[in-house]
Amino acid sequence: MTKHPNRARFLLPAGYFVVWLLALLFFWCFTGATDGMAYGLLVMWLALPAATFVFSLLVAETNCWNKGFWLCLPLCGVLYMLVPYLTFTLANMLSTHRLHAPDWSALLIGAVISLLGLTIGHILRAFRARTVSHR
Repeated sequence: MTKHPNRARFLLPAGYFVVWLLALLFFWCFTGATDGMAYGLLVMWLALPAATFVFSLLVAETNCWNKGFWLCLPLCGVLYMLVPYLTFTLANMLSTHRLHAPDWSALLIGAVISLLGLTIGHILRAFRARTVSHR
């Protein structure tokens, strides 16, 4: 992806959005009444944090957004917060006919995971640049 930064600029967020959308579709289309714990563990504790971390790492490592890499933090934070809101909370709202606010702490969790990915991506990019310049 480093050879085509313009392509990566659009493919990376598109790939992350596809993973995010699949997480929502999986909940609404393929889980039953007793699958909530498995969904929470597999998707919200494994797949989505891993996708957030890898997306942020690749954005920082490829430097495809230049100085706009900080947009990963709010983007990942909001999308990470929306998954539990659009799955478990929405299912609860539909069954109880009451409106609930999203869990804003999930926004912080998504942003922190993204920050870790951005940090490690910058370190990898700097290490790669240093090894190339020393050859």
